[in-house]
Amino acid sequence: MSIIEELKKAGVDTEAITKELTKAQKHVNKKFWSPITVPLTLSQGLSRLTVDDLHTIRKRFMVANASSLKKAELISLIEEEIPNQLEQLFSMFDRDRYSLVKKVIQKGGYMKIPALEYKQIEYLRTSGILFTGTYNGEHVITIPTDLIDRLSYLEKDKEVQKTIAQNTEWIHLTHGMLFYYGALEFSTLLSLLEKYTTIESIREYIDVIHDSSDYYEEIEIDHNGFYHVEVPEPDKVLEEHEARPNLDYYPFTKQQLLKAGAPFFIDRDKSYQQFLQFLTRHFIMTKAEASDIVEECQDFVRSGSLPSEVMEILQGYLEFADMEEANQVMASLITFMNHTRQWDLKGHMPADISKTMKKTTEPIPSMQASVIDFQTKQKVGRNDPCPCGSGKKFKKCCG
Repeated sequence: MSIIEELKKAGVDTEAITKELTKAQKHVNKKFWSPITVPLTLSQGLSRLTVDDLHTIRKRFMVANASSLKKAELISLIEEEIPNQLEQLFSMFDRDRYSLVKKVIQKGGYMKIPALEYKQIEYLRTSGILFTGTYNGEHVITIPTDLIDRLSYLEKDKEVQKTIAQNTEWIHLTHGMLFYYGALEFSTLLSLLEKYTTIESIREYIDVIHDSSDYYEEIEIDHNGFYHVEVPEPDKVLEEHEARPNLDYYPFTKQQLLKAGAPFFIDRDKSYQQFLQFLTRHFIMTKAEASDIVEECQDFVRSGSLPSEVMEILQGYLEFADMEEANQVMASLITFMNHTRQWDLKGHMPADISKTMKKTTEPIPSMQASVIDFQTKQKVGRNDPCPCGSGKKFKKCCG
């Protein structure tokens, strides 16, 4: 059922919404998919863009003293500058974006556009070397003929290829860290990155990450630091990190971070698989439907939601036969939550912290009340300081 159908079913007047959606779609079609002739020249490609688009390209290639130029003059200037500054463009690219350029060249200068997000298509259009349109009834992406030889030559440039490899590592490691830690102050991020990669120029690193954030939209950057796009309150995550000075950031391997840094990564770890199997065994649903539910629950757990809050989400999908079945779901959910990495806990699972504290506190009987046994689900010492070291009461923190 589509969103519009769902709104109609709920009694919402969808006529105005439909009109706005139609208007927006027409705008996108005109902007991205107007008829195009291929092959085309750089001048022809630039002529398809708006003045604002051209200024975006001008700034990307650092073409100065052109803010007051008319469109024809601006096109002429950019057309002259781009072929000489392609290395500057590729100094921001990672392997995914470079591979797309390479594939278009291999296809003869144009091809059917792959599945990309709106923002990614917008980014490519204002790269200065890739243009979109409709050709023979298909949405295509094309590279101007007068750039193909120069772009092909750059494939043999070892320094360019080295830069692309470096950018790819920087981007994936940064995305991977923010996937698990949620938010990081810039100094903390750099300190953690030093364990996995070499950053000789902080300015270059910042430029690469800023540029990649425009394309992937996986992370956000502000004056406080860097954070994953799904983090609703990054300031709160940073405060939680600061409140746990004795808790180190979980020491992920480089391979784990690179894997988590891939676009649209989902952490299908052991707890994910176990909860998925529980849902498919106890309720009538496909594996794909169960995956959607687990992924939504995982997002809420990572953000530090309480069991009762995640249970409310499940109640929107599941119908419980009786209280016993509801209790079974809650028990499985608690296990899932205890073994899911959380942003507030610096990438740790609650069960990790419990085990660590249990090892250090078991020899001292007076400390037993602050230990949580996640295997038996017995919660003890609710008014004691939380074992994660936040200084809060357990019931107000990890509990």
